[in-house]
Amino acid sequence: MNEKNIKLEEAIAARDRAKELLRMLIEAKAECERQNEAPRDLFKKVTGQSSLENAIAATSRTLETFERVLAEIEAGQATAS
Repeated sequence: MNEKNIKLEEAIAARDRAKELLRMLIEAKAECERQNEAPRDLFKKVTGQSSLENAIAATSRTLETFERVLAEIEAGQATAS
């Protein structure tokens, strides 16, 4: 396996970890809502968005970036073949 393929595999693994993290964050937010917990979230008082909401948004953006980069890499490999 060449270095380019190794980097591609690492990027795919990182994307998969980001997907799992996003799933866990969404579950945690749903659990908090189910329990009707309103913990003191200073971040929400300042920004209007909870810490979990902010983490979900940031992880979603990261995941979108991974998807875009991987699509570009795959498109480049298809044209190089």
